[in-house]
Amino acid sequence: MSRDAPPKLGADRLADLERLVDRALRSGDTGPLRVLGYGEISPVLGWPTTDPTHACKRLPVFEDDERAGDYGALVGEYVAELTRRGVGVVPTGWETTPTAYGHLAGYAVQPTLPEAALAPRIVAEDEHGAPELLASIIDTTLEVVDARVGLDAQLSNWALLDGEL
Repeated sequence: MSRDAPPKLGADRLADLERLVDRALRSGDTGPLRVLGYGEISPVLGWPTTDPTHACKRLPVFEDDERAGDYGALVGEYVAELTRRGVGVVPTGWETTPTAYGHLAGYAVQPTLPEAALAPRIVAEDEHGAPELLASIIDTTLEVVDARVGLDAQLSNWALLDGEL
């Protein structure tokens, strides 16, 4: 897994994405967005919408810069800790942009991954490779998790890139 610098959308592109999110929240129409997936509390959106290079996980809004900055710092610390513990984490950036209502929307930004590398796709299409992949996910989770550090081992959070989990 490459340990490249975290990707950045930049202020203008992130503001464009947030305008589409705001429109979707007000209208209920997600058509203009490129939804890559839905998490428990937040969507993962592709940007640009036509041929996404970035996967942007929009988190609930923050009241101010301090709270958004604190959360972004925790994201960075968590990614660093998982990496230290041997988890191959996709480069992850943190960016914020003002919302239409005076708050800040926070986004975890990662590069998009090839669909064929995503664990749900591998499990669905490769009956021979699926047990090995699932065993690797379980083993990695058991090695990493302790009383201090948790890990969401949901299948959709995993990929297999160049033979690495």
